[in-house]
Amino acid sequence: MYVPSAHDTGKKFWSLALMRSVKFSERKFPSQVFLYADTAKVSFFSTSPELSNKQRFEFFLRTVPSDKNQVHAMVEIVKLLGWTYVSIVYEESNYGIKAFNELEEQLRNQNICIAVKEKLTKDSGLGTDDSYNTIVQNLLTKQRARGVIVFGSDQEVAGVMRAVRRQNATGHFTWIGSDGWSARALVSEGNEPQVEGTLSVQPRAHPVAGFDRYFRSLTPDNNHRNPWFIEFWEHFFRLVHADVISPRDDELPSFARVAPVP
Repeated sequence: MYVPSAHDTGKKFWSLALMRSVKFSERKFPSQVFLYADTAKVSFFSTSPELSNKQRFEFFLRTVPSDKNQVHAMVEIVKLLGWTYVSIVYEESNYGIKAFNELEEQLRNQNICIAVKEKLTKDSGLGTDDSYNTIVQNLLTKQRARGVIVFGSDQEVAGVMRAVRRQNATGHFTWIGSDGWSARALVSEGNEPQVEGTLSVQPRAHPVAGFDRYFRSLTPDNNHRNPWFIEFWEHFFRLVHADVISPRDDELPSFARVAPVP
C-alpha cells in the first residue's frame, strides 16, 4: 500500500502489509510466516491470545479482540446465572486449546468447578457419530452440570448437536457458545430444538458511517492508490478493465470501456 512520506517533500515510499482471513486452526499462520520480517500484518479474524505478545509479534495488528476477552465474557455470564459447576467442550486446535486454558484459569479464580472436559476433533471429516455420542454421554454423567461452554467451530459443534438428539438429551443442557459456531446456520439448521436457548458470545461490531457509500464509489479510474484494486474489480464484476481491451472502444466513456470475461 502507498504511504505518504513522513516529511512533506513530495516523495513517495511503499509499505507492504499482509491482510487476510484465516480459519480458526490457522489463526497464527500469517504472523508465523512473517515472524522475522518487518512486515505489517492486519487481521480481522485472528483472535489467538498469543498474538497479543508484542515481543514475538511486533508488527501484528487486528481489528477483533483476543479470545481472552471472549472467555472473560463467558465467565461473567456463568457468574450472572449463578452457576458453580459447568462443563466445557473445546475444539482440538489453537483456537480451542488456548481458550480452554484461559477458561480453566478464570473459572478457578472465581471458584467455579469444571464437571466434564471434552475435546472435539478438529476437521469434521475425522469426527464420527460414535465419538460425538461419547462426548454427550460423558456430559450426561454429571447430571447437576447442565451448563456447558462450547468453544469450537460450526461443523464440529453441529456434530455434537446431532449427537444430543440421538442421545435423547434435547433440552437437558444450556449452552454458552463461542463466536466460532453460535451464530452459524450450519449448526442451527436441522438442530433447532437442540440449540434453543443458547447464549451466544460475539465480538461487538458497528457499521462505519459512510464506508459502504465510499467503497461502492470506488472504480479503477478513481482508485489508483491500491495496485490490486483492478484485479479485484475485474474478478468481482466479471469484467475486463479498459486498460486491457481493444483501442477501438476508445469512444466509450472511461467507466463503460469494459468487456465480459470469457
